[in-house]
Amino acid sequence: MIPDRMKRVNEVCKEALGEILQKEIKDPRVGFVTVTEVEVSPDMQQAKVSISVLGDQEEVEKTLEGLEKAKGFLRRELGNRVRLRYTPELKIYLDRSAEISERVQGLLHDLEEKRDIGLMEDIIEVLQASGRIGIASHINPDGDSIGSLLGLLMILQRQGKEVCASIPDPERYPPKYLFLPGRELLGTPKDFAGSLEVFVALDCSNADRLGGLCKSAESAETLVNIDHHEDNKMYGDINLVDEKTSSTAELIYRILIAAGWELEPDVATCLYTGLMTDTGRFQHRNTTPETFDAASEMVEAGADIFQVVREIYENQSLSYTHLLGKSLQRVEVREECGLIYSYVTQADLDETGASLAETEDLIDYLRVVRGTSVVALFKELEDGRVRVSLRSRDTLEVGPIARTMGGGGHAMAAGYTSDVNIEDSIDVLVGVLRDAQR
Repeated sequence: MIPDRMKRVNEVCKEALGEILQKEIKDPRVGFVTVTEVEVSPDMQQAKVSISVLGDQEEVEKTLEGLEKAKGFLRRELGNRVRLRYTPELKIYLDRSAEISERVQGLLHDLEEKRDIGLMEDIIEVLQASGRIGIASHINPDGDSIGSLLGLLMILQRQGKEVCASIPDPERYPPKYLFLPGRELLGTPKDFAGSLEVFVALDCSNADRLGGLCKSAESAETLVNIDHHEDNKMYGDINLVDEKTSSTAELIYRILIAAGWELEPDVATCLYTGLMTDTGRFQHRNTTPETFDAASEMVEAGADIFQVVREIYENQSLSYTHLLGKSLQRVEVREECGLIYSYVTQADLDETGASLAETEDLIDYLRVVRGTSVVALFKELEDGRVRVSLRSRDTLEVGPIARTMGGGGHAMAAGYTSDVNIEDSIDVLVGVLRDAQR
C-alpha cells in the first residue's frame, strides 16, 4: 500500500510533468502526450512515468524517441517546480491501457451490434409470418411512445398485416400529438379481444406499464418487447432493449431499415417526433451520432419537421398558458439538496381549464434555472395520488431515485407515482435526495 505522502508526491510530479510536456517541450517529434501515472520509488531515486500518445505507431515511436532525448531537461524542470530532497531519475513507459480499453469497447460494441441485428431479424421474421398483430405503448404516453406506435402501425399495415393498435386509455391521448398522421387508425383496447399471434409492446420498461392491455400481451403467442429504458424487465419472448439508443422510435427505424421496408413521409414524421421529443430536441445525453443519422434519413424521406416543432412546442392553449403561469409562480428551491420544484393540483386544472396531458414539457421550464441539480414536478392525479417527474441537471442520476420510489426511467429523466399528498411527496423526495448526496 502506497503511503499518503508518496501518493501526494506522485500526484504533484504527474501534474508538473504534464505542464512541462504541454508548454516547454518544443521537439517536433513529440506529439500529443498525456501523463497517465507517476510512481516515485520510496528512496526518491527513480520515477516511473507512464504516458499515452495520440496517433499511429510511427507517431508513438517518434514521440518516445523525442522524450528519451529530453529526459535530462524534463528532470531539471521537474526539480525547479517540485521541491524534493532529490529529483528522481525519470523512466518513461508507454501506457497502452487506453488503447486496450478502446479495443475492448470496440469488441463489446460489435458484439452488441450483432446481438441487436439478430434480435431485429427475429422480430422481422415473426412479424412477416404472423396474421393478427397487436401493438400498444405505455400509460401516460409521451412523444416517443405515440410516434413509435403510429409509425409501426402504418409500417405493418402497408405490409398487408391485420393490426390492432391502441394506448391503454384512449381518452388520455395527449392533445399535442393529435396532428400526427395515422392517429385515425388507432383503435381501443376492446379491439384486442380474441387471439393475437404477436403482441408488440413499445417503450414499456415492464408489462404493468401496458395498463389494461397487459393481459392481451401475456396471452399472445409471441410477446415482442421493444424499448430503450435501462430498467427494462426483459418480459418478452423477444426483447430488443438497447438503453444506449435515444428512443424507441430510433429502434423502430432500425427495424424498418433492416427489413428493407420503405420509409414513407408520414411514418418518418411519426418516428422523427419520437426521436426529437425523447432527446429534448437533440439536447439530452442520449443523443448520439446514430441519432442524428436517423433524423437526417427521416428528413430526407419527407418528415415534416416544421410542423412537428410548431405543433409540439409552439402551439399551447391559453388555458395551459395560465396553468404554466401558476406553476412558475410557486417554484421553490431546496438548497440543502439542490432541488428545484413546482406542482400542479386538480384545482389548478379546474380553474384554468387545462388538462394534465398538456403538462408533459412544463418541467423543462424549471430545468433551466442555474444553481440546482435535480428538477421535480409534482402533478396531482384524479384519485389523489401524485405523479412525480424528475430531471437531472448534472451528474446525479434520477433513474435510481425513481426506482427506489417504485417508478423508473432513464438516468437523466425518470418518474414515479406517490401515494401521499403533494406536500408529503415533496418532503419524502427531499429526504431521499439528502441521503443520496451524503
